[in-house]
Amino acid sequence: RPKMPIHEVAQYVFEQFHESKFKDSVESFILTHFEDFAVVHRDGSCPMHWVNIHRKFKALYEKRLLQVLDDCDAEVTAFMDYFTACSDVYGDDEGFRALLAALTASEDFHAFQQIMFTAVRENWQPDEHQKAPMAGFQFHEVRVNITEGAEAGSSFTVIYLGEEHRIIVPEGQTGDITVTLQVPEAIPVLRPRAPRAPPPPP
Repeated sequence: RPKMPIHEVAQYVFEQFHESKFKDSVESFILTHFEDFAVVHRDGSCPMHWVNIHRKFKALYEKRLLQVLDDCDAEVTAFMDYFTACSDVYGDDEGFRALLAALTASEDFHAFQQIMFTAVRENWQPDEHQKAPMAGFQFHEVRVNITEGAEAGSSFTVIYLGEEHRIIVPEGQTGDITVTLQVPEAIPVLRPRAPRAPPPPP
């Protein structure tokens, strides 16, 4: 059979990334790991196991990419060369940028964190004994460590779901305590219309 033109391969890869069976496998991965992201941290870094989970997430996409390229009898090198050439010529084209972003989304650690944070919010279960938060927010109970010697009434900042929260040190308590944080509800993601792959640059 004749080889598929490389821009059609790119379009096919995009479509396969949005095929229902693959999307189900991605959703299953997210549901398996989102609880690992429902934790606080106190500095600008993040828990190291988040990085390891992201590596597995990327591997999910990389494996699927190789499968699709094999189905198309396309070489990885030619596929990457196509995007390099297109970036030089179509770099300012909105449609090409959207396609490139869709195909490389799994590489972005920040974007990955937002996916997992959204999953935490979407799977949140309210405590029936707790007063309801104001509209558009949720109450999340989390564990926070109070260092020994911390002065009661003083405060420190923790990061939870990518947002800063100020914690007041309670009287006579150290070690791990449970606190309630108010966080915004998940915002539904609007899916743009599928972009088209441009032809290879001349």
